Amino acid sequence: MADSIKVFAPATVGNACVGFDVLGFAVEKPGDEIQLTISGDPGIRILDITGDEGKLSRDPAENTASIAIQAF
Repeated sequence: MADSIKVFAPATVGNACVGFDVLGFAVEKPGDEIQLTISGDPGIRILDITGDEGKLSRDPAENTASIAIQAF
């Protein structure tokens, strides 16, 4: 069985009222959830992205989630 890590980052709302940056706040939903599974195979693969209507790249070289893990 592969090791797995799942995290959720809530979306934020900044500048909710013009000029009052202190009104930026995190909301419960929407947000981003990522699940990282460590396997014995080399490389990074993006298996699924939901809720993006096909707009986000599944290419690990072009997706910010995988670029961060490559830097690690």
